Amino acid sequence: MPANYIGEKLDFLMKLTDTSNTALAKALNFDSSHISRIRSGQRGLPRQKSFLEPVSELFARKIKEPFQIKGAEDVICPGRSWPKRPSAQAALISAWLTSETVEAPFFAGKDPACGARTTAGGAKGETVSSTGMFSGAEEEPGRRTANVFYYGSEGRRQAVIRFLEEVLQAPGPVRMLLYSDEDMSWMTEDPEFAGRWLGLMSRFTCASGTITMIHSINRSLGEMIDAVREWMPLYMSGAIDPWFCPRLRDDLFRQTRFVAPGVGAILGGSVGSDPAGSSSIYIEDPAMVDRLKLEFETFLGYCRPLMRIYRREDRDVLAEDVGQFEVMEGSLLAIPMPWGGASFIKEKAAVIFSGPENATAFAIKEAALVSGLWETARRADHLTDERAAALLDECKKAFGLEDL
Repeated sequence: MPANYIGEKLDFLMKLTDTSNTALAKALNFDSSHISRIRSGQRGLPRQKSFLEPVSELFARKIKEPFQIKGAEDVICPGRSWPKRPSAQAALISAWLTSETVEAPFFAGKDPACGARTTAGGAKGETVSSTGMFSGAEEEPGRRTANVFYYGSEGRRQAVIRFLEEVLQAPGPVRMLLYSDEDMSWMTEDPEFAGRWLGLMSRFTCASGTITMIHSINRSLGEMIDAVREWMPLYMSGAIDPWFCPRLRDDLFRQTRFVAPGVGAILGGSVGSDPAGSSSIYIEDPAMVDRLKLEFETFLGYCRPLMRIYRREDRDVLAEDVGQFEVMEGSLLAIPMPWGGASFIKEKAAVIFSGPENATAFAIKEAALVSGLWETARRADHLTDERAAALLDECKKAFGLEDL
């Protein structure tokens, strides 16, 4: 089997079980650089028992959570149940690691013959939307009669503006359900749209709207930095409930789901990193919107909180967590926020304070997001050492932590 397939298999197991190169190397008494080379496809997988048996047993012990078992069933033994006995689990993992069979498209390689194709969508002058009738709509007087289909990045922007404007017209507070693992350039490449989007979202949160958002953390560093920059002002409002799904997804078929129960929904999809070739459906049918709400909530059951959020009443817990953060090893970087408050980042964790008017703080330890924040801080104008520590003391005082 090509070494790159072996690397993808090992990479899948490590991501599924949240195992780092260093942790795996230590557990197996291996050099971490060797693990890294196997994972990247530069080296094959050692087939001797001294490696295969312990690595299979290690991952068998780690695959315990429901989402991990489901992921293992989907990829390692599709169509079969995950074994109950640890020895059978380890044997299955070992056989899968050394098997010549490669599942597709999860392990699809970068075959030049299957490279990017020229796709329509988003070019100037092209159609960006069309309409379709609801089945049975003529039997229901007063019901809206069309879904709207949008094409490419410009179509996605039009769909999102329509979605937000209709949410703002809803008679009462709305809880939006948001998820996307698509390339986010459709949101960031047009400054006019970005400003309008932020304005509508701010109006939504000011009107007591709330957002449950499932983040995709398998993004590039650049996408992570853009996401932090775009969403941070809204996080400061305290209206977002953030989650992430640790299950590994392939990077071929991607999707976006925005659902506003009682209002409407957007279903979008694309192939690879090709937002210009994406398609979006704006859905108004109440039964379908309800169904998408149920699907989102089922998905949420596989997710974990992305960060801990603190309000004024959580001062005791925040004081304890900030104390642990302060004694962590490593340099402290700080970035004052233009809307008040500041972000404090170390290499393994981050704490973010809003301005005094919002009285909201966040603690983050998820590695991919912390890495993005760290890189953002390094590239931005940041404070270090004594000045960062002094600013942290100011934020603690503003939050009322100095009395605890």
